[in-house]
Amino acid sequence: MDNVDSKNTYLKLLKIISVYICMLVCMADCINQKLRRMGRRRFLSTVAGLGVSGAALNFLTKDAVASVDLDDEVPRLSKLRHTNHEAVLRREEKPQREPIFYTIPRDEWAVVETAHDAAAQVNSLLEAEGASDGVTAGVTTVTRGHHSQKAVIVKRTVNRGEEETIEPTPSKEKLRGMLPDTISGTAGDGNYRRTIDGIPITIETEQLSLSSQTQDTSSGPGNYYNHEYRPVPGGSVLQWGDAASFQYGSGGTPVHDGSNNDYNLVTAGHVIKDEDMYQPATDDDQHIGSRMDDKHDDPGTPEPAFDAGVIDLDTDTYHQFAGASGDDTYWDDVHIFGIVGRDELVDNENSDYSLRRRGARTGMESGTLNEVYDDHHAFDTSADEDDGDSGGPHFMREYNSGLGIYEAYIAGIHYAGNTKMSRATMMSAIESEYSVAV
Repeated sequence: MDNVDSKNTYLKLLKIISVYICMLVCMADCINQKLRRMGRRRFLSTVAGLGVSGAALNFLTKDAVASVDLDDEVPRLSKLRHTNHEAVLRREEKPQREPIFYTIPRDEWAVVETAHDAAAQVNSLLEAEGASDGVTAGVTTVTRGHHSQKAVIVKRTVNRGEEETIEPTPSKEKLRGMLPDTISGTAGDGNYRRTIDGIPITIETEQLSLSSQTQDTSSGPGNYYNHEYRPVPGGSVLQWGDAASFQYGSGGTPVHDGSNNDYNLVTAGHVIKDEDMYQPATDDDQHIGSRMDDKHDDPGTPEPAFDAGVIDLDTDTYHQFAGASGDDTYWDDVHIFGIVGRDELVDNENSDYSLRRRGARTGMESGTLNEVYDDHHAFDTSADEDDGDSGGPHFMREYNSGLGIYEAYIAGIHYAGNTKMSRATMMSAIESEYSVAV
């Protein structure tokens, strides 16, 4: 009798375990099945609650998540890539782009997104306290107890301007008294809502300047890419001003402007100070276009912010980078194929993720990704920079063996820094602000 009872108990236990396993498998399958049956609006609302970022939502499809275990992974947007590159290169069509996704473990997603939520809370607190001028919170990585963890970094940006140095009013000590030592961050909704407590807040004072340059007329503009390029590519020198005192910066990247169905050029917002823009020098026959729009959150400051603008070109542009060998020379084996997504930047903050940067003053530099300021659409890298580099592109590249070229993806547009680091506006934010597409 005891053996029979034991056997029955064992069989019941196996049945319960089997049912439980089936339930777990079904839960994951049911999520995907439910998503497939939803309309577009409900689908987007649901996956947003699962933790998919706004950056990825715009391009996410049901097919893209069909094979993803949404209980354990979160889809992220890596890049937007041309599918009609040759037509774009010839300016015959507007860019048609495909999203390239990747996934990260849900635990890793929680660490990243709760840290950015914490930084957003700190930015709101700074604004409420009237302490946000020259002070911005972003996300960094710190080491505590021999372990790395995400932290909120509050940057006090001392502006080393051409005429004076401006320091933020709140001191580091005042900010320390105003802010807690740690903060909690939250991401996701419902069963996918995650909160992480004890995210450290660190405060740092930095000294930066904007990267445009005043130049006397006895020398040429810039040190690199200062030839005449027609069509105008990414990374070439730009100039503006009058004969007595002109300034120079760098072109960023060609973009298709959806408002007028034409190709124009993006650069830093503070570079477009005059109505007329020239390349390479301010001679009448080198006029390339005029100011269409520009925006920078606090004109004349290098703090983390949105600093970008669009030049309405009256000449052609070209989805390649300027060459250094003379007029109308281009970096032939590198083509601009699209942009780096916001998700790829926030997920690789303070890692070995490498970005190159082109500028008219320092030429080609490269560095790894440092802090990311998601609220202000900005990021830092370890690349060297100098005055005259403002407006130049930050990008990564991948080799396409089938085409025999490198595909370049624009991550951001340079606008500030010092001899040890560079600061840029995210290209994804620039596209959204101006309805343009690389």
